[in-house]
Amino acid sequence: MDYWVVLKEAAQIVWRWKILWAFALFPSFFAQLASIFYQLIEPSLSFYPFLSQFKTVPLSFSKEPLFLIAGGLILIFIPITSFFCTSSIIGLIGDVKKKKFAKFASGLNYGFNFFFSLLTISLLLWSPFIAFLLFLAGLLFLPSLFAFAFRKFTLSNILMILGVAIFFLVSLLAFVFFNILFTFASRLVILEREKILASIKKAYLLIRKNLWKTGFFWLLITGISLLFFLFLYLFSSSLLFLFKWRIVYLIFTVLILFTIILLHGVFKSFELTSWTLFFSKLKEKGGIFSR
Repeated sequence: MDYWVVLKEAAQIVWRWKILWAFALFPSFFAQLASIFYQLIEPSLSFYPFLSQFKTVPLSFSKEPLFLIAGGLILIFIPITSFFCTSSIIGLIGDVKKKKFAKFASGLNYGFNFFFSLLTISLLLWSPFIAFLLFLAGLLFLPSLFAFAFRKFTLSNILMILGVAIFFLVSLLAFVFFNILFTFASRLVILEREKILASIKKAYLLIRKNLWKTGFFWLLITGISLLFFLFLYLFSSSLLFLFKWRIVYLIFTVLILFTIILLHGVFKSFELTSWTLFFSKLKEKGGIFSR
Protein backbone atom coordinates (compact mmCIF):
# COMPACT_ATOMS: atom_id res chain seq x y z
CA MET A 1 0.00 0.00 0.00
CA ASP A 2 1.21 3.47 -0.89
CA TYR A 3 0.78 5.35 2.38
CA TRP A 4 1.94 8.62 0.81
CA VAL A 5 -0.98 8.47 -1.64
CA VAL A 6 -3.41 8.04 1.26
CA LEU A 7 -1.99 11.01 3.17
CA LYS A 8 -1.82 13.17 0.05
CA GLU A 9 -5.43 12.42 -0.89
CA ALA A 10 -6.52 13.11 2.71
CA ALA A 11 -4.79 16.50 2.65
CA GLN A 12 -6.42 17.35 -0.68
CA ILE A 13 -9.89 16.42 0.59
CA VAL A 14 -9.48 18.41 3.80
CA TRP A 15 -8.22 21.46 1.91
CA ARG A 16 -10.99 21.32 -0.69
CA TRP A 17 -13.89 20.49 1.61
CA LYS A 18 -13.47 23.02 4.38
CA ILE A 19 -16.92 22.07 5.69
CA LEU A 20 -15.04 19.27 7.49
CA TRP A 21 -13.25 21.92 9.55
CA ALA A 22 -16.54 23.23 10.90
CA PHE A 23 -17.39 19.90 12.51
CA ALA A 24 -13.86 19.30 13.81
CA LEU A 25 -13.82 22.71 15.50
CA PHE A 26 -16.46 21.75 18.09
CA PRO A 27 -14.50 19.04 19.95
CA SER A 28 -11.35 21.14 19.55
CA PHE A 29 -13.11 24.09 21.15
CA PHE A 30 -14.22 22.13 24.22
CA ALA A 31 -10.80 20.48 24.55
CA GLN A 32 -9.11 23.89 24.64
CA LEU A 33 -11.81 25.18 26.98
CA ALA A 34 -11.00 22.34 29.36
CA SER A 35 -7.33 23.30 29.19
CA ILE A 36 -8.16 26.90 30.09
CA PHE A 37 -10.59 25.84 32.82
CA TYR A 38 -8.09 23.65 34.64
CA GLN A 39 -5.40 26.25 34.04
CA LEU A 40 -7.45 28.48 36.33
CA ILE A 41 -7.02 25.86 39.07
CA GLU A 42 -3.46 24.73 38.44
CA PRO A 43 -1.18 26.33 35.82
CA SER A 44 0.98 23.20 35.49
CA LEU A 45 -2.00 21.33 33.98
CA SER A 46 -1.96 23.51 30.88
CA PHE A 47 -0.36 22.26 27.68
CA TYR A 48 0.18 25.77 26.35
CA PRO A 49 2.79 27.93 28.11
CA PHE A 50 1.13 31.25 27.28
CA LEU A 51 -1.86 30.28 29.45
CA SER A 52 0.41 30.60 32.47
CA GLN A 53 -0.32 34.32 32.27
CA PHE A 54 -3.84 33.68 33.57
CA LYS A 55 -4.52 34.30 37.23
CA THR A 56 -5.21 31.11 39.13
CA VAL A 57 -8.53 30.73 40.88
CA PRO A 58 -8.40 30.65 44.69
CA LEU A 59 -8.66 27.11 46.04
CA SER A 60 -11.79 27.98 48.01
CA PHE A 61 -13.59 29.14 44.84
CA SER A 62 -12.44 26.11 42.85
CA LYS A 63 -14.46 23.96 45.26
CA GLU A 64 -17.66 25.93 44.72
CA PRO A 65 -20.50 23.78 43.29
CA LEU A 66 -21.05 25.99 40.23
CA PHE A 67 -17.35 25.91 39.39
CA LEU A 68 -17.22 22.12 39.71
CA ILE A 69 -20.44 21.72 37.71
CA ALA A 70 -19.00 23.88 34.93
CA GLY A 71 -15.88 21.73 34.83
CA GLY A 72 -17.97 18.55 34.77
CA LEU A 73 -20.10 19.86 31.89
CA ILE A 74 -16.99 20.67 29.89
CA LEU A 75 -15.70 17.12 30.37
CA ILE A 76 -19.09 15.72 29.32
CA PHE A 77 -19.26 17.84 26.17
CA ILE A 78 -15.82 16.69 24.99
CA PRO A 79 -16.87 13.06 24.23
CA ILE A 80 -20.35 14.15 23.08
CA THR A 81 -19.00 16.57 20.49
CA SER A 82 -16.25 14.09 19.59
CA PHE A 83 -18.67 11.26 18.76
CA PHE A 84 -21.08 13.59 16.97
CA CYS A 85 -18.45 15.32 14.87
CA THR A 86 -16.56 12.11 14.13
CA SER A 87 -19.79 10.64 12.76
CA SER A 88 -20.36 13.78 10.69
CA ILE A 89 -16.88 13.88 9.20
CA ILE A 90 -16.74 10.16 8.36
CA GLY A 91 -20.15 10.37 6.69
CA LEU A 92 -19.15 13.42 4.66
CA ILE A 93 -15.92 11.77 3.55
CA GLY A 94 -18.03 8.84 2.37
CA ASP A 95 -20.12 11.29 0.33
CA VAL A 96 -16.98 12.82 -1.17
CA LYS A 97 -15.69 9.37 -2.16
CA LYS A 98 -19.05 8.77 -3.90
CA LYS A 99 -18.60 12.03 -5.84
CA LYS A 100 -21.37 13.72 -3.85
CA PHE A 101 -21.33 17.27 -2.54
CA ALA A 102 -20.40 17.53 1.16
CA LYS A 103 -23.23 19.53 2.73
CA PHE A 104 -23.45 20.88 6.26
CA ALA A 105 -27.00 19.49 6.61
CA SER A 106 -25.76 16.05 5.60
CA GLY A 107 -23.05 16.27 8.23
CA LEU A 108 -25.65 17.08 10.88
CA ASN A 109 -27.73 14.09 9.78
CA TYR A 110 -24.74 11.75 10.05
CA GLY A 111 -24.00 13.15 13.48
CA PHE A 112 -27.52 12.62 14.80
CA ASN A 113 -27.97 9.22 13.13
CA PHE A 114 -24.72 7.62 14.27
CA PHE A 115 -23.88 9.39 17.53
CA PHE A 116 -25.39 6.67 19.72
CA SER A 117 -23.86 3.93 17.56
CA LEU A 118 -20.36 5.29 18.16
CA LEU A 119 -21.13 5.79 21.84
CA THR A 120 -22.29 2.18 22.11
CA ILE A 121 -19.21 0.87 20.30
CA SER A 122 -17.02 2.91 22.64
CA LEU A 123 -18.72 1.51 25.74
CA LEU A 124 -18.56 -2.06 24.41
CA LEU A 125 -14.84 -1.75 23.70
CA TRP A 126 -13.45 0.44 26.47
CA SER A 127 -15.33 -1.20 29.35
CA PRO A 128 -13.52 -4.54 28.75
CA PHE A 129 -10.30 -2.59 28.25
CA ILE A 130 -10.57 -1.01 31.69
CA ALA A 131 -11.50 -4.36 33.25
CA PHE A 132 -8.49 -5.92 31.55
CA LEU A 133 -6.16 -3.25 32.94
CA LEU A 134 -7.48 -3.80 36.46
CA PHE A 135 -7.00 -7.57 36.14
CA LEU A 136 -3.52 -7.10 34.68
CA ALA A 137 -2.53 -4.70 37.46
CA GLY A 138 -3.60 -7.19 40.12
CA LEU A 139 -1.85 -10.05 38.36
CA LEU A 140 1.43 -8.17 38.02
CA PHE A 141 1.62 -6.26 41.29
CA LEU A 142 0.31 -8.81 43.80
CA PRO A 143 3.58 -10.85 43.79
CA SER A 144 5.50 -7.69 44.69
CA LEU A 145 3.07 -6.92 47.52
CA PHE A 146 3.36 -10.46 48.89
CA ALA A 147 7.17 -10.26 48.77
CA PHE A 148 7.00 -6.97 50.62
CA ALA A 149 4.67 -8.46 53.23
CA PHE A 150 7.22 -11.22 53.87
CA ARG A 151 9.99 -8.59 54.17
CA LYS A 152 11.67 -9.64 50.92
CA PHE A 153 12.32 -6.03 50.00
CA THR A 154 14.88 -6.60 47.25
CA LEU A 155 12.67 -9.19 45.57
CA SER A 156 9.68 -6.89 46.03
CA ASN A 157 11.46 -4.02 44.26
CA ILE A 158 12.55 -6.24 41.38
CA LEU A 159 9.03 -7.61 40.94
CA MET A 160 7.59 -4.10 41.09
CA ILE A 161 9.95 -2.80 38.39
CA LEU A 162 9.18 -5.79 36.17
CA GLY A 163 5.46 -5.38 36.84
CA VAL A 164 5.48 -1.70 35.90
CA ALA A 165 7.44 -2.38 32.69
CA ILE A 166 5.18 -5.24 31.61
CA PHE A 167 2.03 -3.32 32.57
CA PHE A 168 3.11 -0.29 30.56
CA LEU A 169 3.99 -2.34 27.47
CA VAL A 170 0.88 -4.54 27.51
CA SER A 171 -1.50 -1.67 28.31
CA LEU A 172 0.02 0.42 25.47
CA LEU A 173 -0.42 -2.41 22.97
CA ALA A 174 -3.96 -3.05 24.22
CA PHE A 175 -4.81 0.65 23.97
CA VAL A 176 -3.55 0.82 20.38
CA PHE A 177 -5.50 -2.31 19.47
CA PHE A 178 -8.79 -1.11 21.00
CA ASN A 179 -8.33 2.34 19.49
CA ILE A 180 -7.88 0.93 15.98
CA LEU A 181 -10.74 -1.49 16.60
CA PHE A 182 -13.01 1.48 17.38
CA THR A 183 -11.67 3.35 14.34
CA PHE A 184 -12.56 0.55 11.92
CA ALA A 185 -15.83 -0.41 13.63
CA SER A 186 -17.11 3.17 13.49
CA ARG A 187 -16.44 3.33 9.75
CA LEU A 188 -18.12 -0.01 9.18
CA VAL A 189 -21.23 1.27 10.94
CA ILE A 190 -21.33 4.63 9.16
CA LEU A 191 -20.06 3.77 5.67
CA GLU A 192 -21.15 0.13 5.37
CA ARG A 193 -24.29 0.34 7.55
CA GLU A 194 -23.17 -2.69 9.56
CA LYS A 195 -24.77 -3.61 12.85
CA ILE A 196 -22.77 -2.68 15.93
CA LEU A 197 -21.66 -6.17 16.99
CA ALA A 198 -21.01 -7.18 13.39
CA SER A 199 -18.89 -4.07 12.89
CA ILE A 200 -16.71 -4.94 15.87
CA LYS A 201 -16.24 -8.50 14.62
CA LYS A 202 -15.36 -7.37 11.09
CA ALA A 203 -13.06 -4.67 12.44
CA TYR A 204 -11.18 -7.34 14.39
CA LEU A 205 -10.86 -9.51 11.29
CA LEU A 206 -9.69 -6.54 9.24
CA ILE A 207 -6.96 -5.76 11.77
CA ARG A 208 -5.90 -9.40 12.00
CA LYS A 209 -5.61 -9.79 8.22
CA ASN A 210 -3.76 -6.50 7.82
CA LEU A 211 -1.85 -6.38 11.10
CA TRP A 212 1.48 -5.03 9.84
CA LYS A 213 -0.06 -2.50 7.45
CA THR A 214 -2.41 -1.23 10.14
CA GLY A 215 0.34 -1.09 12.75
CA PHE A 216 2.63 0.85 10.45
CA PHE A 217 -0.12 3.30 9.53
CA TRP A 218 -0.86 3.87 13.21
CA LEU A 219 2.82 4.62 13.82
CA LEU A 220 2.80 6.98 10.85
CA ILE A 221 -0.28 8.91 12.01
CA THR A 222 1.00 8.96 15.60
CA GLY A 223 4.33 10.36 14.46
CA ILE A 224 2.61 13.09 12.44
CA SER A 225 0.38 13.88 15.44
CA LEU A 226 3.38 14.23 17.75
CA LEU A 227 5.04 16.61 15.29
CA PHE A 228 1.84 18.64 15.05
CA PHE A 229 1.44 18.99 18.83
CA LEU A 230 5.13 19.85 19.12
CA PHE A 231 4.49 22.61 16.60
CA LEU A 232 1.54 23.89 18.65
CA TYR A 233 3.66 23.88 21.79
CA LEU A 234 6.51 25.76 20.13
CA PHE A 235 4.03 28.14 18.51
CA SER A 236 2.46 29.02 21.85
CA SER A 237 5.85 29.21 23.58
CA SER A 238 7.16 31.68 21.02
CA LEU A 239 4.31 34.03 21.90
CA LEU A 240 5.32 34.41 25.53
CA PHE A 241 7.28 37.58 24.79
CA LEU A 242 4.07 39.29 23.64
CA PHE A 243 2.71 39.27 27.15
CA LYS A 244 5.30 41.59 28.62
CA TRP A 245 2.77 44.33 27.96
CA ARG A 246 -0.68 43.91 29.50
CA ILE A 247 -2.54 45.56 26.64
CA VAL A 248 -0.97 43.21 24.06
CA TYR A 249 -1.82 40.26 26.26
CA LEU A 250 -5.49 41.23 26.39
CA ILE A 251 -5.70 41.81 22.64
CA PHE A 252 -3.96 38.68 21.44
CA THR A 253 -5.11 36.01 23.93
CA VAL A 254 -8.42 35.34 22.18
CA LEU A 255 -6.82 35.49 18.74
CA ILE A 256 -4.12 32.98 19.71
CA LEU A 257 -6.64 30.58 21.23
CA PHE A 258 -8.81 30.81 18.12
CA THR A 259 -5.78 30.08 15.93
CA ILE A 260 -4.89 27.01 18.03
CA ILE A 261 -8.49 25.75 17.90
CA LEU A 262 -8.56 26.24 14.12
CA LEU A 263 -5.25 24.45 13.58
CA HIS A 264 -6.31 21.61 15.85
CA GLY A 265 -9.63 21.32 14.00
CA VAL A 266 -7.93 21.18 10.61
CA PHE A 267 -5.51 18.52 11.81
CA LYS A 268 -8.34 16.49 13.35
CA SER A 269 -10.13 16.58 9.99
CA PHE A 270 -6.94 15.35 8.31
CA GLU A 271 -6.49 12.54 10.85
CA LEU A 272 -10.08 11.28 10.50
CA THR A 273 -9.88 11.54 6.70
CA SER A 274 -6.59 9.64 6.59
CA TRP A 275 -7.99 6.75 8.64
CA THR A 276 -11.16 6.68 6.55
CA LEU A 277 -9.19 6.50 3.29
CA PHE A 278 -6.88 3.86 4.75
CA PHE A 279 -9.94 1.84 5.79
CA SER A 280 -11.37 2.19 2.29
CA LYS A 281 -8.11 0.96 0.74
CA LEU A 282 -8.21 -2.14 2.91
CA LYS A 283 -11.90 -2.65 2.13
CA GLU A 284 -11.20 -2.60 -1.61
CA LYS A 285 -9.08 -5.73 -1.18
CA GLY A 286 -12.23 -7.68 -0.25
CA GLY A 287 -11.56 -10.39 2.33
CA ILE A 288 -13.83 -9.93 5.33
CA PHE A 289 -16.41 -8.03 3.31
CA SER A 290 -17.39 -10.98 1.18
CA ARG A 291 -20.59 -12.51 2.45
